[in-house]
Amino acid sequence: MKLFSKQFIHDKLALLLLSMHVFLVFIWTVVVALRLAGNKGASGYFIEYRPVVGGIAQYKQGGIFDVLGFLIFLWVVLIIVGLIAARSYDMKRQLSLMVLGFGILITLFTMVVSNALLVLH
Repeated sequence: MKLFSKQFIHDKLALLLLSMHVFLVFIWTVVVALRLAGNKGASGYFIEYRPVVGGIAQYKQGGIFDVLGFLIFLWVVLIIVGLIAARSYDMKRQLSLMVLGFGILITLFTMVVSNALLVLH
């Protein structure tokens, strides 16, 4: 069974969504890499926010590898969404486009969260 069907490769909307997703992930990888390079190996990045009901909110700190976890998540989502969209295109075009759209939405949410945590550093 072929990974990408001929119809998927020729569908302009599917390729537009997939290209947007690749562009967002690539740009965000470059942005985060430049931010990390600008801090020159500093540690103490905020990687998690934990609100406390009865007290003061806390931030969990981590190192560079914890921040890189956001980028790894983005690339894994890109690969899995691309594969699922390509494989499901023969069954239903709308399902494939919906998967690509939700993948972009997940990417945007991850970008917002990682940006908010990197700004706090």
